[in-house]
Amino acid sequence: ALLARLVIQGLANSSKPLQVVGLFLALAVLLISSRSCLEQSKAWWTAERLYRSGLEANPRNEKLHDLLATRLQNSGGNLQEARSHAEKAIVLNPDYWHAHATLGQLTSEAGMKSFAIQHYQKALVLAERQGLDDVADAPKVRLNLAVMLQDADVKSAEYHFRRLCSMHASDIRAMALVI
Repeated sequence: ALLARLVIQGLANSSKPLQVVGLFLALAVLLISSRSCLEQSKAWWTAERLYRSGLEANPRNEKLHDLLATRLQNSGGNLQEARSHAEKAIVLNPDYWHAHATLGQLTSEAGMKSFAIQHYQKALVLAERQGLDDVADAPKVRLNLAVMLQDADVKSAEYHFRRLCSMHASDIRAMALVI
């Protein structure tokens, strides 16, 4: 109503009515699109909502499944659902190392030690193959694997602990941020 009143006033007071109409149409479009943008930002208010929204648009995105699994795990969400998303990520891309790492963490928390070890090992093999074994979460995965192996396979645990100890100091500081 206010916009319509302003358009009528502008037309009555202007010698260039087409410019006034164009300006007010542009303002109307801007207001409508900003409302839509605001509504979308509310839909993405949390990381979990953002990932779920992304999966609605692209359910075959392994990274979004892995991100949602990690988010559910870290926020105290439904761990069964988190495991399901990590497994779905692996089905979509069996070479996605981080999904194996996520599933390793989830199965470890569920007391499924042998599955956790298998997924940690697979994650590290894939990370090494992709040149990512010393970046981001890979050292954390190595530490988790070493801890899990220390009672069952001392030699392998020692190997992984030594690999961690041989890391550059800046890599160790970065790893401390993600543990």
